[in-house]
Amino acid sequence: MSESPQGADQRPASPHRAQSSRLWRSGRGAQMKLLAALRGEGALVWSGGSIVATYELDVFARGPMKTGSGQMEGDFSALVDSTPSAIDEPCSVPAHLRLDDGREIEIDLVSLEPYSAEFEARGSSAGLLDATG
Repeated sequence: MSESPQGADQRPASPHRAQSSRLWRSGRGAQMKLLAALRGEGALVWSGGSIVATYELDVFARGPMKTGSGQMEGDFSALVDSTPSAIDEPCSVPAHLRLDDGREIEIDLVSLEPYSAEFEARGSSAGLLDATG
């Protein structure tokens, strides 16, 4: 029974299949290019202190505009405890991410849990990431 059932689609795979690349198309047709994937041990810094955290930060460009987003792991329970709605909605605490090379970028916490957080780099900070390494 190595034959396929009658009526099965036996067209060959399209030779024009998109190859894997570091470019993505948005709904408006603009391409997003991955500029850097930064990983390291840094710190989440805010007015109340700092917490050591490992981070993953991806920096993208869409034309001249740069954006960054990522996630962190660490013990954020002290920050969660001081921000009552932190788990349910984005955090309004101004924060920075200190990278392992000493640079600091302004971030908005999109999600905050006791041991993980997701963030987006603010517009001006994403520009700081021009020299990504």
